[in-house]
Amino acid sequence: MGKYFNPEELTKFAGFSVMAGNLVDGFLAGLHPALRKGVSTDFTEHREYSFGDETKRIDWKVLAKSDRYFIREYREEANLSCHILLDASASMDYASGKISKYKYSVFLSAALAYLMTIQQDKTGLVIFDKELKSLIPPKAGKKHLSLIFEELENSKPSGNTMLPEVLQKAAGLLKKRGLTVLITDLYGDTEKIIRNTKYLLSGKNEVIVFQVLDEDELSLPFKESFLFESLEEGAPVLALPGMIREEYKRIMLALTAKFRKEFNAAGIDYTLLSTKTPVEEALLFYLERRARVVG
Repeated sequence: MGKYFNPEELTKFAGFSVMAGNLVDGFLAGLHPALRKGVSTDFTEHREYSFGDETKRIDWKVLAKSDRYFIREYREEANLSCHILLDASASMDYASGKISKYKYSVFLSAALAYLMTIQQDKTGLVIFDKELKSLIPPKAGKKHLSLIFEELENSKPSGNTMLPEVLQKAAGLLKKRGLTVLITDLYGDTEKIIRNTKYLLSGKNEVIVFQVLDEDELSLPFKESFLFESLEEGAPVLALPGMIREEYKRIMLALTAKFRKEFNAAGIDYTLLSTKTPVEEALLFYLERRARVVG
């Protein structure tokens, strides 16, 4: 595996296209050949080289014969319709460092969309808070990818979390067999979230859940008395973190374990991501899951 991006380094990139290209290309270059199988492996035709294309795809034999630069186009053997469901509720705006849960999730969404496009998969995007805020139907191609990047770059977290209700609505949109990636902090009624996430499995749809949390939410590192204010609803709470930390960590551990157990039992892949987790780890998880779906 190549060098990981520290998540906070992602904030240096001016645009998602630059970030996604650098991150995913480096990620793919470091993959074991067995995992790279299925990523643009099936040659279809030549296309004239244009600025930005990878030089390694230039067909040097054609260049020698014609004195013109052409690259080799590929088609993946089995393509999917992939949906990215991105939680943009206000709770996702929390940040203990330079990168918030939402910004991290946006970078992850951009990298996934770029990777899906490389694989010739149809990629769709749903951004939601208490309701569906934007919906881009799945399509393939670079122009469509640019549309997704633009939507991600212009989006901002706001509104209350109504995840169970949104999941139920989203499930009605995913009729065909494909792969759905849900990116959220999973805040809300736990039982309803688990039940309604299972609705996404309808129609032979495969599901991956990335629960994105800040390190503060996992370990409660505060030392002095602290006034905790909700980013959505609820009255502020004054607490002494040192007195409740161990119990808090026990509850969080039990909660994430419950999500993992319930989702995995239903055939839903679940992984917990801290905002300090390299995005490449999530890409690897996705790629391994996709290989099982088309394999």
